[in-house]
Amino acid sequence: MTADTAAESLARLAAERVDHRFKGLPPDADGLTVGELAAQRRNLFTGGFATPVLALSAERLEHNLKLMEVYADRHGLAFAPHGKTSMAPQLFHRQIEHGAWGITLAVPHQVRVARAFGIRRVFLANELVDPAALRWVSAELDADPDFSFVCYVDSVRGVELMDAALGDASRPVDVVVELAAGEGARTGVRTEAECAAVADAVAGARSLRLVGVAGYEGEVPQADPERVTAWLRRLVALAADFDKAGRFAGLDEIVVSAGGSAWFDAVADVFAEISALSLPVLKLLALWAPTSRTTTATTGS
Repeated sequence: MTADTAAESLARLAAERVDHRFKGLPPDADGLTVGELAAQRRNLFTGGFATPVLALSAERLEHNLKLMEVYADRHGLAFAPHGKTSMAPQLFHRQIEHGAWGITLAVPHQVRVARAFGIRRVFLANELVDPAALRWVSAELDADPDFSFVCYVDSVRGVELMDAALGDASRPVDVVVELAAGEGARTGVRTEAECAAVADAVAGARSLRLVGVAGYEGEVPQADPERVTAWLRRLVALAADFDKAGRFAGLDEIVVSAGGSAWFDAVADVFAEISALSLPVLKLLALWAPTSRTTTATTGS
């Protein structure tokens, strides 16, 4: 999808007619376009809106967009804010305009929305084994050479299911091995030996390509700075071990990803310690970033 096509898709949102599908909007606005209603700038409390209504502070949103751009730049990070919270294509594009590498998403239908509005880089923070969704992703990759898609893998069986669904895909699906944050974590590979087994399975798959490692430090049991830092160093060491084993041969870069709204400063500190690997490292903050409350991250080194 070209930039012009993406802009046209965004413009069509403003041309949609308000009706019963639009939660919380004033009943007397039925028949207006979204753009026409927005232009009226109705008062949130007296303009006929039906509660509950989710509202964003424009000033705080702009503050956070600028702050994350500066923070990521100063710490040598790429960032992919999580889109599942807002599912707002306009916000996706504003985040990308402010330096975001791409958008993080959780499930296939969210990826379809992002693609419908021209998002070129998607980081799916989940293992994707649904055959129909995988075939759709493969078709998107075939149709658009500029589309970049990365998702988790966390089991040998998952790799087998993905490979069976994709068959002889012309472009492989890029994957990162997810390291679990602890024994009680809901997803992820528990041990480094098991991570190696999953990586071996990817190497043997026809339709997958290993591009890095990832995880979510927010699930570290009894999380505190010391425990979170220790787990992040395990993640970085896993990337280094995979690199020494030649698992990333033929790539342009190695993806190392973590990040959440609670510990992204710890991620930045540990990722700054990553020693030189055989390839450049994409230090990807898959950030569950707050959008409407003011973020006060330290932007200095």
